[in-house]
Amino acid sequence: MSQFLTPLDAKAALRWTSLGLIGIGALTATRVIALWFSDAQLYPDEAQYWGWAQSLSFGYFSKPPLIAWLIALTTALAGDTEVGIRIAAPFLHAAAALAIFMLARRMADSRTGALAGLTYAVSPAAWVSSGVISTDALLLPCWAVAMLAAWRLGAGGTPTGRGDWAASILLGLALGLGFLAKYAMVYGLIALALWCWADRGARARLASRQGGAALAICGLLLAPNLIWNAGHRFATVAHTAGEAKWGGSEWGLATVADFLLAQFGVFGPVAFAALLAGLSLLVIRWRAGTLKLDRRQTFLLCFTAPPLGLVTLNAALGPTNANWAASSYPAASILVALWLIDWGRRRWPALVLASGAGLGALMLITTTNFTLVDAWGWNNAVKRVRAWDVTSAQIAAAAARGTDGAPFQAIVFDMRFTYHEVAFYGRAFPLPALRMWRRYHAPRNHAEQTASLAPGTTGPVLLVIGNPRTPPIMQGDFSRIVPIGRIVTDLGPGRSRSFDLYAGWGYAPQRRDSAFEARWERVNSERDSD
Repeated sequence: MSQFLTPLDAKAALRWTSLGLIGIGALTATRVIALWFSDAQLYPDEAQYWGWAQSLSFGYFSKPPLIAWLIALTTALAGDTEVGIRIAAPFLHAAAALAIFMLARRMADSRTGALAGLTYAVSPAAWVSSGVISTDALLLPCWAVAMLAAWRLGAGGTPTGRGDWAASILLGLALGLGFLAKYAMVYGLIALALWCWADRGARARLASRQGGAALAICGLLLAPNLIWNAGHRFATVAHTAGEAKWGGSEWGLATVADFLLAQFGVFGPVAFAALLAGLSLLVIRWRAGTLKLDRRQTFLLCFTAPPLGLVTLNAALGPTNANWAASSYPAASILVALWLIDWGRRRWPALVLASGAGLGALMLITTTNFTLVDAWGWNNAVKRVRAWDVTSAQIAAAAARGTDGAPFQAIVFDMRFTYHEVAFYGRAFPLPALRMWRRYHAPRNHAEQTASLAPGTTGPVLLVIGNPRTPPIMQGDFSRIVPIGRIVTDLGPGRSRSFDLYAGWGYAPQRRDSAFEARWERVNSERDSD
């Protein structure tokens, strides 16, 4: 028997527990320190979330409200800086890794817990998401805690039966907060339903009063957001559903292959290879009629399959982002740890952790040293988090000059990304009001929903145009538009960010009806939604 399969004694269990906890703690400390030295300015989405945090609500155009609430808290404590906005992210992923560690240890032993927690913690997705603030960073710890609570509740609680109510409350809180983080938490409900279908014991326990209490708590937490949506024409729900755009010219097996290849960069090259190998073995055994799944594997497969399977299906039908299946990987981390230990392969866990740590070190270098990034010719990878303070200063200088001896009444943007970045980095300048120009009749993002330029504005207004296809369409919305220059921001060797500047008077938007759209059907305006 491989030494790797030898049952743990008390000392060995303590060593593995220490390895897991110290490893997760060390990774978290490294990521927090890296935030302080990061050269990366805010991603446009991060700037948008910060903007939401300035006006707290129970919902926003494209996302539930938890991320705005969290940013409001962290910036109140640490200031309106990049670090203050992002500081929660490393701790959120540490919480997810700890929940995975605890669940895997409960299912098996401390060795499995350490390997599972660290497999998640060193995944490329965890490295990237620990350096920015995103809805995934909030969703994944809620998902991992929900798994832990569901296993305790559905698999029988404690040997005496005590703790069921504690598990049910924890499950309800995790599900509810997960939905307030990202509606992808719906995959968790699908996973629970699958587990109830596959496991009679889980079905009996989750259909009990404790399971009902968990769903009630989840519903109570989600209710204010649903009420907000009802009062805003279900904007967030409609936007989330609209993200799955099926059909088009680029879809099919090629897009599925691209999505699956991207998962090597989400979960990690070795970890995802091990996951595929394990799943392939299950299929082979199923076809041979020798498949026997224990309760642990059944549970973990139920929490791995819905996000990965359904998002892969979406990739066959339309554009799909690589991170949309991220909620598969807390359970997959435990599956991989269980399988690698069962296979008795000592080197594979080491390769999983070493490859993850190596990729993480490379990511830290690229975010903390843009000079080195330029020298390596990788500056295209960081162009979206670079020099927004410079761009904002250039726009502020143009606004300060006015036009025809008159000051600008507002700065108007055609792209939400620019609007949110200037809203954050332009705070250092005495800017006029920031507004959005609407391409379509209804708002398609939060900026258009809350800061659209009002019809009847006489002007002059400064138009900051990032999409070269905008001016011909915009021309008919103003009585007069005059080009007044261009700004170009250096983003490193061979890269730049540019905007055309116009002065506009007499804003009276044309009616966005079918005739208007027919007139511009050949103008493929840049997709500009959240």
